[in-house]
Amino acid sequence: MTCHGRLSDVAEVLRLPHYAPFLTTRVGAAIGVWMERLATAWLAWDLTQSTAWLGIVAFLRLVPALFFGLLGGAWSDRSTPRHVLLWGKAGLVAANLAMVALLALGLLSIWGLALLALAVGILQAVSNPAAAAIVWDLVPRKHLSTAISINSLSFHTATFVGPALAAGIATAAGFAPVYAVAAAGQAALIWALLRLPSHRASAVDAPANARGLWEDMKAGIRYVRRSPPVFAILAVHLTFAVSAHPLVDMVPAIAALFFDGGTATVGMMTASMGAGAVIGGVWLAAFSPRGALKTVVGTALLALMALIVVLAVNRNLPVALAVMGGIGICHVIRASGLQTLLQLTVREDMRGRAMGFYSLLIRGGSAFGALAIGFASEAVGLSVALSAAAAIGAVSLVIFALRHRADLARVRAT
Repeated sequence: MTCHGRLSDVAEVLRLPHYAPFLTTRVGAAIGVWMERLATAWLAWDLTQSTAWLGIVAFLRLVPALFFGLLGGAWSDRSTPRHVLLWGKAGLVAANLAMVALLALGLLSIWGLALLALAVGILQAVSNPAAAAIVWDLVPRKHLSTAISINSLSFHTATFVGPALAAGIATAAGFAPVYAVAAAGQAALIWALLRLPSHRASAVDAPANARGLWEDMKAGIRYVRRSPPVFAILAVHLTFAVSAHPLVDMVPAIAALFFDGGTATVGMMTASMGAGAVIGGVWLAAFSPRGALKTVVGTALLALMALIVVLAVNRNLPVALAVMGGIGICHVIRASGLQTLLQLTVREDMRGRAMGFYSLLIRGGSAFGALAIGFASEAVGLSVALSAAAAIGAVSLVIFALRHRADLARVRAT
């Protein structure tokens, strides 16, 4: 497809009546997610000055995906993604408002922060598979790849706006207003979801009511185990989650230990990553060679690992900001590309559960990766811990790709 044709495809997707309002408010909700994530990480560091506690809080925020991610996917397949998202976003509004109350009353401790991080993790673990699967109900199949790229671009645009907004608000007025704005972003998405049709737009029937939710979950596990191409995509995804994704949660420690910075430095670093993600998302949606998506994703993954090593050994802030931009480019290409490959490869009646596995692995893998990097940093230093994790991840990806070439060749890219 020519560049002009790809741009026309983007414009056509944005004109779809149900997708456009959803996308607009999803950006606001994603900004809220990144504001809450940065604020929680910074508060964990500010309360303890410990990379171990930073890892623990990240672990609690992410590990619920191991127990609730597949449940959310099965629930999404059984009812509708819209229904799951409504409940999940309502819970996130309540959790953010609870943080506002604790901060305003001066009652927040590291234990209270950890408990609320766990609550947010459970809510996001349940609702994230639905957030990915709902795209299928809003756009025709021929536009799926473009819509996923736009969705990923919108989320990573929030990584540019969210941290910068959170840092500005926190510097001027403290962290309570940060969580209040985050709650408002989730509430806006609830409003848009209520305006969507309550029925499924796709032709796939939900699992029979006579079959229990647990049986649906077990069927999803069996499907992934018996589908080598799907298993291969998820294995690559898990490798990234454990070795590279914890970087996001370590940014407050990187800013403080490498550059003697505070919330402003954290905001600049995360915003630089978000700016790179916007560039990568635009390129992937409008200019990338569609037939070469698997090669593009693999190259982005290895480049991302190399850039993390550069970031870990660098002590110059402008260079770090440029590297974070490069990491953002590679990150959004990886995220959007793997989601596209998974949704094109997976069986239609298993889509919600497949995305449940996707959410389970990114959050669960990141939880254990952040915990390991946090504790390793206490022993050998943050620079060594980050570099070692990225190097191990890159080597693991290469070995897996060589050993599973046949399975990866069966992954659908169109």
